[in-house]
Amino acid sequence: MKKFLKYVLATIVGLFVFTVILGFFGLITVAGLTAASAETPAVKDNSMLVLKLKGFIQERVTEDNPLVGLLEDDVPQVELDDIVKAIREAKQNANVKGIFIDADVVQFDSYATAAAIRCELTDFKKSGKWIYAYGMNFTQAGYYVSSVADSLFIATNGTLDFKGLGGKNAYLKGLYDKIGVNFQAVRVGKYKSYVEQQTSTSMSENDREQRMAYLNGMWTMLLKDIAAARKTTPEALNHVADDSIAVFADTRDYVATRLVDGSCYREQMHKKIKRRLGIADDAEPHICKLSTLAQLYKEPSDATDKVVVYYATGEIVDANVQGLFGEGCIEGNKMVSFLMDLGEDDHVKAVVLRVNSPGGSATASDNLAHEIAVLSEKKPVVVSMGGVAASGGYMMSAPADYIFAEPYTLTGSIGIFGMVPNASQLVGDKLGIAFDGAVTNRYTDYQTKLTVAQDNNAELAFLQSYVDRGYEQFLTVVSQGRHLSREAVHQVAQGRVWIAGDALNHRLVDKIGTLDDAIKKAAELAKLDDYSVQSAPAKKGWMDFLMKKIKVSASFDSRLKETLGTFYEPIMEAQRDAHRNRIQARMTDDVTF
Repeated sequence: MKKFLKYVLATIVGLFVFTVILGFFGLITVAGLTAASAETPAVKDNSMLVLKLKGFIQERVTEDNPLVGLLEDDVPQVELDDIVKAIREAKQNANVKGIFIDADVVQFDSYATAAAIRCELTDFKKSGKWIYAYGMNFTQAGYYVSSVADSLFIATNGTLDFKGLGGKNAYLKGLYDKIGVNFQAVRVGKYKSYVEQQTSTSMSENDREQRMAYLNGMWTMLLKDIAAARKTTPEALNHVADDSIAVFADTRDYVATRLVDGSCYREQMHKKIKRRLGIADDAEPHICKLSTLAQLYKEPSDATDKVVVYYATGEIVDANVQGLFGEGCIEGNKMVSFLMDLGEDDHVKAVVLRVNSPGGSATASDNLAHEIAVLSEKKPVVVSMGGVAASGGYMMSAPADYIFAEPYTLTGSIGIFGMVPNASQLVGDKLGIAFDGAVTNRYTDYQTKLTVAQDNNAELAFLQSYVDRGYEQFLTVVSQGRHLSREAVHQVAQGRVWIAGDALNHRLVDKIGTLDDAIKKAAELAKLDDYSVQSAPAKKGWMDFLMKKIKVSASFDSRLKETLGTFYEPIMEAQRDAHRNRIQARMTDDVTF
């Protein structure tokens, strides 16, 4: 016993010492980060900005990683705002002579994000400065951004993905039939296709119709932009995409089809850049990182009158159950509370909602729409749509005073659905499990009947009526917010997803424009001449980041992810379904590019 207590005491002391040491090194790290951030970065004359298109680039990151750029020089920037600020600073900074796009395997959260970067690069060229681009492995979206360059090269034996938009979806009804599970779907809107992957064996014609409409719309814009930059025609590029597998035997085919100007090794590309900078081959060019220029960029004003840009990003949920939905979600109650605070803040003169959401909980979406309507009675509210603002994401946008959409925005999807798996064949016929019990009322055990009873038509009818009521409320929100008749809204609703241009024609949005356009409109509506722009909600700081890493590294979830690998996310998605609101205003999230 004495030896046991001795070991326990030694363990406690060891943990205490470890905690003290960890805290000490943490303080040193913080001090170093603080000192580094306090220094104003310098840009040497005859410098160039290196824009790395690598990894995953998204519109907004919810937490700051204090180690990004500190330990590695080639850690890619992953947030759109930093990239935009860096390009704008490069345009106005006399010491920066050009931009080198260093492209590799890169993914974007949407084509709207890729288009926003390309738009900034196009504006940069108005300064008369140059852009060179070089790629080892061009993804299609990465090539779209890079095509704006004055000179575009691919690595010798590099690859370029140019094949069009779309893809195949997995339809699981056949699998569920084999195991005795039937997904019961109730929905309003013939285009509300979210349920089909669970309830069908193939794509419905309605879903195919809407997908072809917005994919063709996006592809047309892509071809037009690339053709203008590469001095060719959209028709020629479309022909290349149709024949790409046969044509692209080696990099000479990329040159022959005018997709690139040439191919070379990286060392040869460096020499081209050095000649453009006017320095010797054996000299080292002055390189600016994104983080450096983004830090230097200053907003036009620091006035006390503010326009707040609130980023509403991710799935809309009633509550994030122990982080089940991850960092990128919209927690209904939290956002409602924040909007109420904005309404009471006298320094906030206008609000811009940057919506990037496929929707989610119908209840949370309705609550957000109501609070946005209340806020708009106190001060101007302008919506700026990102890559997707559909279903619940559109519902919360509709009450705003003015709505902007990006050219590549997918929006609409005005519809409601509910989906409940019924395992009566599995548990009854295959496993031999029977259910019986005592209830006080007819529908006391309706949830059990929905999931394991073969005769549950009454319960499904009840669920359908709830969905119908949700759809009517959706129509009301859009009708009142957009000043349209209910019939006019119903005609363009039906769960159909629209690309921005079509949404504009149907009066679902007011104008095609950028986030900057939305900010200017909000200031105009608030009659502001001088104002500052503030982003919300605030990103989580370095301490949140470090604590999260410490917590996650020791958690069961982290070990499970390592064990399951690619199977982790499908299992987690099933877990999320168990915690989602049963009635969803949500767009399918399997749109592939």
